[in-house]
Amino acid sequence: MAVGRAMMFLRFSGCNLRCSFCDTDFSTKYIFDTPTQLLTWLKSRTPKPVKDLCLTGGEPFIQIDTPLIKELMTVFPRIHIESNGTLPWPDGLLSSLADSPTGVIYLTVSPKTGSTWNTSLRPIAVKVIDEEQDLRQYTQIYGEFPCYYLQPVTTDDLVINQQNRLKTAQRVMDNPRWRLSLQTHRWVGVV
Repeated sequence: MAVGRAMMFLRFSGCNLRCSFCDTDFSTKYIFDTPTQLLTWLKSRTPKPVKDLCLTGGEPFIQIDTPLIKELMTVFPRIHIESNGTLPWPDGLLSSLADSPTGVIYLTVSPKTGSTWNTSLRPIAVKVIDEEQDLRQYTQIYGEFPCYYLQPVTTDDLVINQQNRLKTAQRVMDNPRWRLSLQTHRWVGVV
């Protein structure tokens, strides 16, 4: 997780889940025929010298492939992927990048309650939306390595949001392996 680092976000609109708390605007859609078109569009909107790109959703694993990632890495050497953790890596992506000196991919999974998780993924971070679920299930699946983050549910109600933040902060204090995750972009007014 790269909280506070200058980063460009590319939010995909397609997803294989329908979460009630999702903050993705599925009504705005841009369609690009080639990776080069997408990269040109991104470069025109990215302040220099931003070198980090976060692919988020929707679900990036539905949309990305090796040619796209290779094209993006020509400008963004650090690519962060936020996946819901239900799908495998796109075919051939990891093996084709294994010998690539051009960049690095950081995977964060955000498993959702009630979905089937792909247990072969090995993320650097696990970010969970706090629905008062048993947190041990995540460490049993993903093990000791990743950092674990707990994020309060955000709604349109400011009072409920404050209650959710306090409740989640208490859960983090009660579960010291977990860290509090807040949607920093909302706090600073970057959407």
